[in-house]
Amino acid sequence: MKKFNNQQNTAGFTLIETLVYIFIFGLLTVGAVSLLFSLQDLFAEHRAKHELFVSGTAALDRILLEIREAESVDQAGSVFASTTASVLSLNKDGEVVTFSRQATDLELLVDGVDQGSFLTENVSLLSSTFYRYVENDIELIRVNLVLRAIVGTVSEDYTISGAAILRGTYDQT
Repeated sequence: MKKFNNQQNTAGFTLIETLVYIFIFGLLTVGAVSLLFSLQDLFAEHRAKHELFVSGTAALDRILLEIREAESVDQAGSVFASTTASVLSLNKDGEVVTFSRQATDLELLVDGVDQGSFLTENVSLLSSTFYRYVENDIELIRVNLVLRAIVGTVSEDYTISGAAILRGTYDQT
């Protein structure tokens, strides 16, 4: 008579075990991929905010510096309190310094010569508004810039404002 061996072979995995492992591996893979995509979006958002901050502060600092060094405002060449056609023209040391919005860029002209853009490649100017206040022969110019950065699929907006007094209005020596 033949003896049958009732011991099972335990050297491999069963079909159920293999399917469970594949399912768990699939879940982990989907989780890792979605984490990578969310990190990519987070990086793009951070980069957009950084570019907005750098462009905005550089532009505002330059505008305020030019205002502080100016003797007077060229009122004929300036447009105040307009978000669509805002222009600031300053008289400084025999030169005319002009800030204006050209499409989505902030343009600086010194005696009619373009000095280039303040904004980085991914940053555009949505609006620029200049306000002029006069009190007791002192002129104050307030500047408001609204910027937008687009990095990948991320779009961020940033508003930056500042004000300065013209040198020529308080430098009465």
